[in-house]
Amino acid sequence: MQKFRLISSFSLLSLILFSIVPQFSFADEKSSEKEKDDDYYQMMKLFADTYEQIERNYVKDIDRRILVEAAIRGMVEELDQYSNYISPKDLSRFNQVVEQEFGGIGIQVHIDENNGRRLTVMTPLPGTPAYKAGIRAGDVIDTIEGKSTKGFTLPEAIKTLKGRAGESVSISVIHKGSEEAIPLTVTRELIHVATVLGDTYKSDDSWDYMLDKKEKIGYIRLTHFSRHSAEELQAAIEDLKKQGMKALILDLRFNPGGLLSQATEISDMFIKSGKIVSTEGRNSRNRKWEATAEGTYDG
Repeated sequence: MQKFRLISSFSLLSLILFSIVPQFSFADEKSSEKEKDDDYYQMMKLFADTYEQIERNYVKDIDRRILVEAAIRGMVEELDQYSNYISPKDLSRFNQVVEQEFGGIGIQVHIDENNGRRLTVMTPLPGTPAYKAGIRAGDVIDTIEGKSTKGFTLPEAIKTLKGRAGESVSISVIHKGSEEAIPLTVTRELIHVATVLGDTYKSDDSWDYMLDKKEKIGYIRLTHFSRHSAEELQAAIEDLKKQGMKALILDLRFNPGGLLSQATEISDMFIKSGKIVSTEGRNSRNRKWEATAEGTYDG
């Protein structure tokens, strides 16, 4: 009986200890969480106080959005080089780069330093409204909506030429070798910018991907990894195969990147096996993409 009571007392003591320890642990965790909450509150208060002091006492009026976005950029800059903040006003331009589609007339332009800084056409995209209107490389865009383009910056010019598909834009064009400005009204369309380019144009204005017709060497320049890049590249390779291609030059110079899904799919075209890329996230599961032999270009 005595032994029984001893064991019972020990069991009871253990139960009490196990009952007490979690309470202390819970109390410590609760205290730690409270400290984190207090610290977070103090940081947010510091930010709000700073914001208020600037808005109240700075010598000039300043846009609230500018202050907040500057703070956001400051936070993101403390991360790595691949972390960026895209503001609402830049989001549309970012999506256009990814999608390679926009409402416009279909010309690539630049400010020609050798021609009085005039807005000059680098190339019209084949099949676009500008191309159909007779605009060619070397032409000068003299006016847009009746306003002279002299003094325009490149972003200003591009923004003015772009717009919703179906809307018209009035421009005047000075063709290369001429001095007469010809007025044109061009209706914007949804322009798809090809990311897979060849060496030269064929007579039908499609890309010629065969660089050396004798040696059967193909050439493809990939400008971005956008929504349709893999599909376009596959079509170009198939075209070259039909012509008896023996070797291929894939030009990735000045390619700034783009969609991971497209970069992975394109890589898989040239890799038979092994890991292509992997991703890791703090709150998302790790992922890995493996190359497959199926569909691989074997040259």
